[in-house]
Amino acid sequence: MRLIVNDMNQKASHPLRGFSDRFDRWHLNASERLVLKNSRAVRAFVQEFVQIRRSGKTKSALGTEDFLSHLLADDYFSKPENEIIVVDEMIDFFIAAAQTTKGAVGNMMHHMIRHKEMSQKLLQNIQTCVIEPHLKEDAPVDGKVDLD
Repeated sequence: MRLIVNDMNQKASHPLRGFSDRFDRWHLNASERLVLKNSRAVRAFVQEFVQIRRSGKTKSALGTEDFLSHLLADDYFSKPENEIIVVDEMIDFFIAAAQTTKGAVGNMMHHMIRHKEMSQKLLQNIQTCVIEPHLKEDAPVDGKVDLD
């Protein structure tokens, strides 16, 4: 999947665009064309992923059942003609998860800034539970990684 970040070679929108709905549909400005291109790339990527999973070539990365496995096991969604619905569901859940994660992280950052003692406790927990167990082989000289 290749997303385009900036496409400066695009022309500006049509001058008559604001006067008629006919121009609105066919004459897009540069940023709208970029969004359209990227959304088509995302849709093609997800559709290819669903087709590979449907064919049975790959399983869930963790070896457990995931949301896509449940959808493809359902009688309605397992039909090839309903593949577009599965693709839409996958994209919807990805977007919903991204938005809720963004909100949760933002809320956590807000509270960490307001409550310094909680942020220090979080740093200590990250140090002892996440970083130190992974540094047994390549431990730093003093045995700890400075997170400050």
